[in-house]
Amino acid sequence: MPYNAALDLFTQALALQRAGQIDDCIEKYNALISLRPDFVEAYNNLGAALKDKRLFDDELKQYQKALSINPKYADAHNNLGNALNRIGKIDQALQHYEKAYALDPRSSTCANNLLAAFICLGRNDEALSLIQKAVLGIDEDGYSQIVLVAYCLIVYWLQGKIEECRNLRNTHPGLANMQATVRTAILLRYIRFMYLLCDLEKPRREEREPIYVVGESHVLPCANTFINFGDKKCIGTPHLVQGVKMWHLATDQNNLYKKYLQRRLEKIPSDQNILVTIGEIDCRPDEGIWDVFKKGQRPLEDIIKDTVSGYVAWLETNLEANKPASITLQGIPYPGYALEGSNDPGDKDIFLGMIAAVNKQLEEEIFQRGWNFLDVYSATRGNKRWHIDDYHLKPEIYSVINIKTPATAVA
Repeated sequence: MPYNAALDLFTQALALQRAGQIDDCIEKYNALISLRPDFVEAYNNLGAALKDKRLFDDELKQYQKALSINPKYADAHNNLGNALNRIGKIDQALQHYEKAYALDPRSSTCANNLLAAFICLGRNDEALSLIQKAVLGIDEDGYSQIVLVAYCLIVYWLQGKIEECRNLRNTHPGLANMQATVRTAILLRYIRFMYLLCDLEKPRREEREPIYVVGESHVLPCANTFINFGDKKCIGTPHLVQGVKMWHLATDQNNLYKKYLQRRLEKIPSDQNILVTIGEIDCRPDEGIWDVFKKGQRPLEDIIKDTVSGYVAWLETNLEANKPASITLQGIPYPGYALEGSNDPGDKDIFLGMIAAVNKQLEEEIFQRGWNFLDVYSATRGNKRWHIDDYHLKPEIYSVINIKTPATAVA
């Protein structure tokens, strides 16, 4: 098949793909491949289309075929990394992210994926080195700049470098008000959150007993600040796994969140205090438990029980090797956002009741195992005193509220 004719068929398939006509575009790509089996871009795009159909094994094979034709195809390495990452093969994924970025160091997408992997693995120095050396291309939506600033803020904050965070904020103040696109929305949310943290009192770094804080973005307020623990104050030592939910740990399927969290737990020495801050994302109006409930296939009580029980059971199994001195799980704060607009759950009373029920289920599961419970729900219910934004809490709440133990709960 002449190349121009193949290119015309590829253009037709791509137009169908962009229009959301996935079955038709798959048919076109397969026809193109049968007539021109060396058309490497067809395999890569076919893989993306198969992902949309949730045919993940077939998706992965298409990227591998593309790379067998052109081992220096950066986009295929990046997509293969995503496919491997999704099923929890994080080491193989990282290799392909590194190859993709080495082949296309101006790609903001390749840089983002590699930086996200570094952060979730706790390889913060490598992330910072990449950021400082990066020369990314210019994007219409400012994605390149957003990627570098967001991850630089996260690394600096995790390392307790508050002045460096403030300098970044002062250098790029306009990012806080930038209009979000689909691919910039999450990182811009991080940037706004980090800018707010920069306005607060500098976290105090003192030689105190650490408490290792593991979870998603809710670990950031705990980083390098005081946390009440019984009759003493410990210093929060953060281990960030971006976006992890209770559901990710409760499911029977392997996924990147389980693998990344396992790696972070492996880095914690034995006989230490551990605080886990996971679950708030599961309790938002537009995702998690409420989203499943709105589909009407299962009772809300069953969804809550399965999610919380599965989450706590996974932690119990995977924390066993650490032999921790203590385990504390943070509850779900009362919403800091108004239940309106995009955050309107519909039935507000049932939604708020869901959050209360999740906390109750958590507390029961935790105390059954002799663990501790950080009740941020009671502290935030009916007031916004402790919220720094719609979702996250101020660092100082951790030095004020007390951790509940099974003994104090009975008392």
